Amino acid sequence: MDIATQEQRLGISVLIYTPAAIGTPKFIARIDDRLSAYSHDISAIGGYASASIALLSDINDLEFWLKDGLGCHVEVYNTYGQQIWEGFVNMVSLITGGFSIERGPLVDIVNRVSVEYTPIIDPDSSTPTTGTQTETVIAEDAASQAKYGIIERIVSGGTLLDDGITNDAEYVRDAFLEENREARSSHEISLTPGDGGEIILNLECRGYMDWLDLYVYNDVLSFPIGASTSSSPSSSPSASWSPSRSVSRSVSRSQSPSSSPSSSASRSASFSISASVSRSASPSRSPSSSRSPSVSPSQSPSASLSPSPVYYDFSIWVSDKIINTLEADPNAIFSTDYSGITANPLLISGTEDQNRTASVVIKECLSLGDIDSNRYLFGFYNGRRAVYSAIPTDTEYHYYRYSKN
Repeated sequence: MDIATQEQRLGISVLIYTPAAIGTPKFIARIDDRLSAYSHDISAIGGYASASIALLSDINDLEFWLKDGLGCHVEVYNTYGQQIWEGFVNMVSLITGGFSIERGPLVDIVNRVSVEYTPIIDPDSSTPTTGTQTETVIAEDAASQAKYGIIERIVSGGTLLDDGITNDAEYVRDAFLEENREARSSHEISLTPGDGGEIILNLECRGYMDWLDLYVYNDVLSFPIGASTSSSPSSSPSASWSPSRSVSRSVSRSQSPSSSPSSSASRSASFSISASVSRSASPSRSPSSSRSPSVSPSQSPSASLSPSPVYYDFSIWVSDKIINTLEADPNAIFSTDYSGITANPLLISGTEDQNRTASVVIKECLSLGDIDSNRYLFGFYNGRRAVYSAIPTDTEYHYYRYSKN
């Protein structure tokens, strides 16, 4: 007589790993032997979206899940060993008798924060004098980042006092960091307790699309204003200068009281990109090819050989902007295998300086479609690999409903 394995009885196996946000996931345990219920969702925009896992647990599991469970990487396989879902633990809850406790959600944690505000620079005048909108330096919590990964938020502070003596925006920033650097916990006691012998542990999991909401993407392409063409007929603008690219916000970090001195660093970085006079490119170009922005002068170099201002178009392909946005992830969660990102030569501005989250930037790219007005889908699948492709036009299956009457 053959005895079915646990995987054969349930149809799935669930594996738990260390969080992807703090390094390469390392295997911790397989939990399908305690599985009570399971479900997951996959969406057209986002890919692996969510999963719910219920476990029949015991007291030995509780300390791990409540202390270290948030952020853990989860992989789910079917009977044939095919991966059917992956994501991270966003919230942990347990119920035993009349007592319940919840920890999370992880996406509400903030351990890198700054405040955008309009400063009141002279509060003593009859009409307080305000300056231009600005941003505080960044405050971070190193201990929280080591545990959960870097989770960023820019808080809108409105109009705040900043007269050179008092800076209320920094108080708002530090208070917000202190309140949100750790996961929240809640407890509840029922007046009508049930059976106290069974412990049910629920894991609310989310797909990695949610991590796009947890970091800010800025990419500033800086070119010399009034750059001139050379007087030599054989020279081109690309031979005389290279633009500078600042990858992220040019603001320095401040440390929260709990941060270590080693967390202090400059937030900006720069490198050279060769400017190209021609913007023509074949739509068949693979995503792995050069992702330098297309840079074209507004006038033909042969039109005039005398020194004159040249203005440049900071446009890049939509597919390249998606890749640039993923590469800016401070936790390096996402796969660098971009073979699933279809080359889309529709042009979009390569400059980002509005402190928008990566999620907002990528959804804007999705809304544009391509030059043939095809709509596109985007999501994360096995190995946290991004897939960006046009909506398929082939019929995958037919669904019928009918009545015997």
